[in-house]
Amino acid sequence: MPDEEVEVSIIIPVKNGEKFLSFCLDSVLAQVQVAVLSLEISIYDDGSIDETSKIISYYQIKAKENGIKFTASYGAISGGVGYAKDKAVVQSSGRYLCFLDADDIMSSNRIAKQYKKAQEIERNGNLAFIGSCFERLPKNATERYTRWACNLTEEQLYTQIYTAFGPTLIAPTWFISRSIYNQVSGFNKSIKNGFPEDLDFFYKALSLPIKLCRLEESLVIYRYHSECATFGVNEKTIWDIRIKQIEKDILSKWSKITIWNAGKQGKKLYK
Repeated sequence: MPDEEVEVSIIIPVKNGEKFLSFCLDSVLAQVQVAVLSLEISIYDDGSIDETSKIISYYQIKAKENGIKFTASYGAISGGVGYAKDKAVVQSSGRYLCFLDADDIMSSNRIAKQYKKAQEIERNGNLAFIGSCFERLPKNATERYTRWACNLTEEQLYTQIYTAFGPTLIAPTWFISRSIYNQVSGFNKSIKNGFPEDLDFFYKALSLPIKLCRLEESLVIYRYHSECATFGVNEKTIWDIRIKQIEKDILSKWSKITIWNAGKQGKKLYK
């Protein structure tokens, strides 16, 4: 399949993913209503030392049987989450990028639904930055966070971008125009550990003519477990990135600011 024919690349960075990767890739191969689309699975193995490489080899054959392009590469030394995502994107060739973490599962109609919405957005002259609602596995994990993320209004996708939770569109549900990635210059690769590469990318993308959209249907099962990469993200780093964005977007345009009934977080913000 020539590279220029690929419409959607599914971007999967993985490190030591033997426990969940098969479930992830099975969900990609189960996609429906995408017969008219040319798909690509793009996996970058970020220094795994378990059976991840064998799983990748097995699914490379299965993908070919399903008419799906399969691109994979391996790094002997881990470069971190941002580095792995970047490698998976760079080696891919799709017009759209559909992100999926190696421990998550997508619904069988995810690509069809998000691709249709992306086409609609781009017909109106914007770049598509699409997410969706999601389910947690186990179901009772991070209830407050899940409720927040899945109930934001269209306006709140923009107005709540400075909250402590991170991007208002959750990274494992992202389906974006490749042009966004190109203009943002990819994910931060310089900080290997403890860095919120998704939040950093999201803030940079907001300077572009994008349209944020969250599909109301739950299209991703977002797994919660002790080895999640998010547990390694430094809270102070997230705080510093948020403050810099607030300074850039808001404080630089105001002559005065007043904070009241702020509580501990508000006082920290003010300082």
